[in-house]
Amino acid sequence: MRILLMEYQPRLSNIISRGLTDFGFQVVQAHDGETGMKLADEGAYDVAVINAFLPKIDGLTVYKRLRQDHFRTPILILAEKQKTRPASPDGTLCRC
Repeated sequence: MRILLMEYQPRLSNIISRGLTDFGFQVVQAHDGETGMKLADEGAYDVAVINAFLPKIDGLTVYKRLRQDHFRTPILILAEKQKTRPASPDGTLCRC
């Protein structure tokens, strides 16, 4: 399974990526929304995990643009509990 991970904190992104890789997943990382959009356009993914508060283009804007561009991969939005934004139709996971 191939995962597109958009997380702006490199340390956290590496921890998540390492954990998923240990379970046999292939993870492609982006640390901002702009890079994430390019990677989404260039590759095929089974799921995308997007932090709601990405730099350059925030995660919810990335989500909306991907859906407008007919990106049909399931998307999970990561949000901090105290800063939670409206959920995407695919799901929201709060980091506490």
